[in-house]
Amino acid sequence: ESIDQYMNSLKPFQKAHGMMTLHQSNYKVSDAEQKLENEKETTNAMIQDHALLEGEPLTQTERVALNEAIDEHDKQWPKIAKAVGTTPCRCLIHYYSRYKWGDERERYLEKKNQWELSGHSDYCEVCDDGGDLIL
Repeated sequence: ESIDQYMNSLKPFQKAHGMMTLHQSNYKVSDAEQKLENEKETTNAMIQDHALLEGEPLTQTERVALNEAIDEHDKQWPKIAKAVGTTPCRCLIHYYSRYKWGDERERYLEKKNQWELSGHSDYCEVCDDGGDLIL
């Protein structure tokens, strides 16, 4: 199996851990897959469990707070995280796994349209400039 196939077989929230495991396995895919399988057996927990890799998913209350904070602060993640009462990392994980591509996609598409109409879809508050942002 190729590295691309291995990485594509992982869920979005598994990719960082999967890449670290691959590196620790000297980029031998079969060894990385075996290590992931052994982790499942050793910890008696499925590696697919979101909380195992990324922390607990946002609660319903946190999701509502995140939506309100995005409306108020656009993509200013430190401000959004403060409003939600969590870390920017948890907010970004939710944004990319649920808000942008998951069960909240319709809301994202509406907000994206608003950002594009306002001309601030790719505005960087730090450098006071637009363009493609690097994460």
